[in-house]
Amino acid sequence: MKKIFTLAIAFAAITMVFTACKKSNGNNPTEPEKEGVYNAKNYVGQQWVTDSTRVGDELTGVPHAYIYVKSETMVEINGYDDEYKIEGNILTLRPNDEYPQKLTILSADKDHAKLSMPGFGGDDVPGIVYMTRVEEPQGADLEVNAANIAGKWRLMYFTRTETYYDSNHQQHTSVLKHAEPGESLFDFSNDGTLTTTNSLDVIWGAEPMTGWWMLQGNKITYATGNDISPAVQPDQISDDSWQMVTKLTKNVMNLTYTQTSEGNYSSSFVYLYYFVKKK
Repeated sequence: MKKIFTLAIAFAAITMVFTACKKSNGNNPTEPEKEGVYNAKNYVGQQWVTDSTRVGDELTGVPHAYIYVKSETMVEINGYDDEYKIEGNILTLRPNDEYPQKLTILSADKDHAKLSMPGFGGDDVPGIVYMTRVEEPQGADLEVNAANIAGKWRLMYFTRTETYYDSNHQQHTSVLKHAEPGESLFDFSNDGTLTTTNSLDVIWGAEPMTGWWMLQGNKITYATGNDISPAVQPDQISDDSWQMVTKLTKNVMNLTYTQTSEGNYSSSFVYLYYFVKKK
């Protein structure tokens, strides 16, 4: 039951995908949607992530949902597909199930939105889910250098792709996707220092974390913490601490790295971290 409830909360975030302003379609920009009426077809292909959920006076990081709108009736949430339908400002989750769930779209613009889910906090206290649209890469790929990376970036979500072989030597692949709890910011300074903050941590009184970062070709490494020395040299860093910069544009940076394990069942994990540059 707990698993079903948690997944339902993740589905609540789907609604935000459909509440932003309409997109242009080629040379024929669409008209704004009528107030309280939303059309799923205008949001196919978009990615969204949850920022936080508020229950009464308390702010939480869950559900950390990553959402990709695959079609007018199907979305991917944290790597798994499911169905939905929208009528007016009501989103129905799993409309063909015996017990579908209805959620209400509260407000939205092209980049942010929020939704109400009744009973999230128990005793009929609604949960208010906040969400942000994930920008797609804009412009040409940039050279991987310190000047192009320096600046403030938000870590939007990560993807973990696992490939493993069973006892019959059959290959299997599983994909996990998750947003970050809160707004995680990484400030890569030109002098090689790094400052990280999280919106939820700030609310709860935590101080920003400081550290360092460096490049070696198209690889990057960074660390934060009280015991981190900014004088560390590249030859002192283990190979598995470096991440590949696999995408760098004026607004998007992707970092990837691979882990492998040996044992009864060999497996490998490929991690991708999706950053968007803050304006």
